[in-house]
Amino acid sequence: MFLAIFVQRKRRVLTRLNGIQKSLPKSRNRFLGRLENKLLAEYYQITRKEEIHWFQKSRCKWIIYGDKNSSYFHTKTVIRRQRNKIRMLKNDSNVWVEDEDFLRDMARLFYQNLFKREDSLV
Repeated sequence: MFLAIFVQRKRRVLTRLNGIQKSLPKSRNRFLGRLENKLLAEYYQITRKEEIHWFQKSRCKWIIYGDKNSSYFHTKTVIRRQRNKIRMLKNDSNVWVEDEDFLRDMARLFYQNLFKREDSLV
């Protein structure tokens, strides 16, 4: 119920925004410009509330089960760690690299190049 209201409002706002954005290039209208800004703000609010809703819903299990030191939470932690690992990267030659030492070197070189000083800026 709660989410359905957001989906309907979001769809309505997007439909109106699309209509405004199609007509704006044809004739520049202050009213349409202000209405577009108002609808963009409303769209941002809807998406923010939707994001909060899903965040809270995803944490329901944690709230229900509390901070238990159980195998369930240990398993969830292990799964999250595995999912967040970088196992492969493409090198400059567009070849996938899996070796941990090479991955470490690639990451180090990437950040060294990213933050090195350019002679033209000094």
